[in-house]
Amino acid sequence: MLWKRSPEAAPEPYVQRKWGGWGVPGDIDQGGVFGSPVVTGDTVYVGANNGHVYGFDRATGAQVWDYETGAWNATGMAVTGNTLVFGSWDGNLYAFTARSE
Repeated sequence: MLWKRSPEAAPEPYVQRKWGGWGVPGDIDQGGVFGSPVVTGDTVYVGANNGHVYGFDRATGAQVWDYETGAWNATGMAVTGNTLVFGSWDGNLYAFTARSE
């Protein structure tokens, strides 16, 4: 699970936390996660409205990837084959080879 402010906000009785506690770096008003994450292989990808797209190790939650688009990334993401695809509010569509391990 990812939390905007703190892991304490998670509905603990209903879910078992695998990892968490990560927050979008910088000013809380400028950083949030609005789009749905996507999982491929061992990596969880999520876009943030601070202009970055992040990748996290699925098992540990450690940040393993960061790409700056320079604009909000509040859109959904998709994976086709080994390609991560997402749009950004900068007007671009991005495609990257997704991490597979």
